[in-house]
Amino acid sequence: LILATKGDGAFLTGPSLDCYEELEDGSRAESYSRVGQELLERLARLAIPSVAAISGNCLGGGLELALAARIRVLVDAPSLRLGFSDSLIGLLPAWGGAWRLSRLIGPTLALEMLRKSLALDPARALRWGLVDQLAPAGDLLSVARSAGPRRPRLRLLDRLLGVLPLLRFLVFRRAAADARRLAPDLADLPAPHRLVRLVELSLIRSPAELSRFERDAFKEAATSPGARRMRQALLRHNVASSS
Repeated sequence: LILATKGDGAFLTGPSLDCYEELEDGSRAESYSRVGQELLERLARLAIPSVAAISGNCLGGGLELALAARIRVLVDAPSLRLGFSDSLIGLLPAWGGAWRLSRLIGPTLALEMLRKSLALDPARALRWGLVDQLAPAGDLLSVARSAGPRRPRLRLLDRLLGVLPLLRFLVFRRAAADARRLAPDLADLPAPHRLVRLVELSLIRSPAELSRFERDAFKEAATSPGARRMRQALLRHNVASSS
């Protein structure tokens, strides 16, 4: 199964900023997360190989979809970017993106990418193990048909985090302290705190358990006052920039 888009447009676009207003209703936020999780889990569990053939920018929900595929092939164009921008509006990925990213490239790189909203170019995405192969623009589908998974070599620290509980405790205690400095009031802006915990849990919990935690965390973040302020500020900035 090859997932691809026509031309060089975005691999998949998520909701607009305006749509996130509807997710301030907790039941809608939970449903939004649950439906996306179930759909992408079905993709991840397919008995046949699945390949995300990415010819355009792959951000947010698009990257969550690509991470659920078994193999990712990306056009080697320096202008393309892969990443998550949820932290810019006080949210976290809702469809398994954070924990799948952590399991693929390692928790330390995943936290860096998620918390800083890093968007990787093709060379860096390949080096970090986010994609399995790069392809010339005209050969994307032919490369995708023959591509196989390239298991990335995790950093030594990431490998040790999976087997040394004390080290894991120390590393994530520091990450949690960073989250508290960024967002001192948990009730106002919970996303940074929940994101750290979700990445930590990716080392020790099952996909079903991770999905439950992620769903609850997304609901909490989407209905938080801090996320509302950040989204409204970004909307005002976008309006000012376009006028």
